[in-house]
Amino acid sequence: MGIVVSIREAEERIAELLQRVRDGEHVVVTEDGKPIANLVSATSSAESAEARSGSGILERSRRWMSEHGFDQAFPYVAPDFDAPLPETLEFDELHASGR
Repeated sequence: MGIVVSIREAEERIAELLQRVRDGEHVVVTEDGKPIANLVSATSSAESAEARSGSGILERSRRWMSEHGFDQAFPYVAPDFDAPLPETLEFDELHASGR
């Protein structure tokens, strides 16, 4: 868990706050009570950016699917999947039919 400090406090305690970030803490800097900055480790930020990248997510998804016996992301899609719904369709009808 991290700590929250005002911008003034951050200016006065920057060395201490940076040491806390090196130790793995997350520091939120606020101005007028509103968050304006996050201090996080540069290493964790780089790793997080890579983890959030599209190729990273896709690769992890493929690996998970393979490990759990899935050959395809969507093994079956009904032929009328994208057909328009009837204009009279209401939620109660869907709920009653068990869909």
